[in-house]
Amino acid sequence: MDRKTELLKRIPLFGNLNEQELLIITEYTQQSDYTEGSILFKNGDRSTSCYIVDKGEIRIVQDAYLDRDNTLAFFIEGEIFGEFDLFENDPRTATAIAHCDSSLLIFPGEGQELEVLYNKHPDIFVKMYHTLITLNAGRIRRTNKVITEKSSWINDLKEQMYKDKLTNFYNQTYLDDEVPGLLKQFDKTGLLVVKPDDFKSVNDTFGHEAGDRALKAISSTVISALGDNEIPIRFRGNEFIVAYFGRSADEAIESAQELFRKLSDLDIGDLIADRTLKLTYSMGLAEYPAQGETIETVIQLAYAKMFEQRDSGGSGIRTAETLIDNLIPFLQTVTVFSPLYISELKIISGFLKPHTYKQDSIICSEGDEGNELFIIESGGATASIRVDDEEEKIISEFSPGDFFGEMAIFENALRSATITAREDSVILALDKNDFFSLMDKWPLVAIKIMRGMLDITSGRLSSTGRFISEMVKWGDNASRRAITDELSGLYNRRYLDSSLTEQFGKAQRNGSTLSIIMADLDLFREVNESYSHETGDRYIVEVASIFKKCLRSTDIIARYGGDEFTIVLPDTDIASARQLAENIRADVAKLDFLKELPGPDLHLSTSLGLAAFPDHCSSIEDLKKRADEALYKAKETGRNKVVFCGD
Repeated sequence: MDRKTELLKRIPLFGNLNEQELLIITEYTQQSDYTEGSILFKNGDRSTSCYIVDKGEIRIVQDAYLDRDNTLAFFIEGEIFGEFDLFENDPRTATAIAHCDSSLLIFPGEGQELEVLYNKHPDIFVKMYHTLITLNAGRIRRTNKVITEKSSWINDLKEQMYKDKLTNFYNQTYLDDEVPGLLKQFDKTGLLVVKPDDFKSVNDTFGHEAGDRALKAISSTVISALGDNEIPIRFRGNEFIVAYFGRSADEAIESAQELFRKLSDLDIGDLIADRTLKLTYSMGLAEYPAQGETIETVIQLAYAKMFEQRDSGGSGIRTAETLIDNLIPFLQTVTVFSPLYISELKIISGFLKPHTYKQDSIICSEGDEGNELFIIESGGATASIRVDDEEEKIISEFSPGDFFGEMAIFENALRSATITAREDSVILALDKNDFFSLMDKWPLVAIKIMRGMLDITSGRLSSTGRFISEMVKWGDNASRRAITDELSGLYNRRYLDSSLTEQFGKAQRNGSTLSIIMADLDLFREVNESYSHETGDRYIVEVASIFKKCLRSTDIIARYGGDEFTIVLPDTDIASARQLAENIRADVAKLDFLKELPGPDLHLSTSLGLAAFPDHCSSIEDLKKRADEALYKAKETGRNKVVFCGD
């Protein structure tokens, strides 16, 4: 066996061929030499051959004429490239350049056409197509495995990104990212906006930690009152939304009234004071899409009704007014069978066996033996893989004319996914032994079918590859969003809690000082009510910008609640912390953007409370409590000032 044949034998594409068949392939293979920098083919060229590197190295680039490096891959001795473009009859998707002086085998050689060769030697080419589909199936299986292994990581990130830590409600990010898609699944959705009438007095009288305990009790009551397709979303501070998916406002009102009764009966006094304390609640109810084409419009309408109720004394619900049978013809439509002649379709139809499946019934299960290939005649199906003990992830959906199950047949492996009928369906089954019989008796027919399969499975492989790339990008973004407050761009409460614990531990171990500042925006409620919530949002953004400007890279600033902020100052003594706080207070007092807007003359400012470890406390809880007490004193004694614990 000469060197050329020996090299071909080591290539997977030709690995299933016997010695005589290899010699035939060798006859159609040409050896060519290329000097460094020579272009073998360009992006967009017609695919006429595949290449095997005998000596040297080939570089694959996106565009040979780009100034920047745009290398996609390298191929070295013993490797093959260009085979999928060739056998799928697709144009080149990149440019190949000799990275150094190189010698290559080219199949088929100059003057040879692939279609002529496989018509001449169908017994050989049916094996080669089988090998290519098997390779694709293996790649798809490996990418599905990556998806399976990484899905729990994605779910954990989603939990962090979409859940509010204090209330365990969904958050504003979930409202922006996920709710629009959920709304499309239902023809109607009631949206209820809920606000405690005087929650600010709880914070002002008993402190922010007491307010947090009260919010936890309120959120637990809400969660226990909700049923299927009903979700709570924390919207702003102590305001939240309940979405009643699949129910109109009229249908949701009874549930809203029951929630109102449960909240009105909730006694939060035991949590924050030694006396009975019940809050009242104002609620507004509107319906999507009957009362607005966007969710933002409907939420604003529900907000308006809530404020109407609040302005008329609170403690109630206001609802917005309603504005507002022949198999051959079918096989001709199936992509993998469309190149076949009528006579060839009749051969195929003799092998196909129809089966009827009811909606939600299992067609085949993950781990089953793969003995059949399936084509959907009517209805539809989904493919899912198990990602943990309780969850399955849908990875593909199939419609009439689509095929599935080829991976297990060509790899002679167990099913890698569970296929379920998503509606009543008629599915044609092609037995594995019948397909191999087709390959033996009518190899030209089998090649036409497998050519279409190869193209489709390559597309599936590309899609799963893109999915993994997007999953990694999404994960990086989600990791950031899970610890970031969307409005201000500062860290959120989740990051604050973990960072404060870390910094406190360092201060204990190193014997260093850890100071914290708690800040509250003065007149924030008045800005919201006298101007608008959008103006209140701008107030938060402007102050957040000042925080970033005044603080050092080692400091940690987080938006703790609606208009509440906490600053962690590692290795910072009392005097330095006081000076930082005073700088912040002075810069906030200079804010004058309200002068641009019609409304009352409100002077914007911030009150700040400071405490330090180990000077005033021995635990994180005491540190936060002392800073909160100092903040309360700053607000009670005139606002717009800095108060240090002990002042």
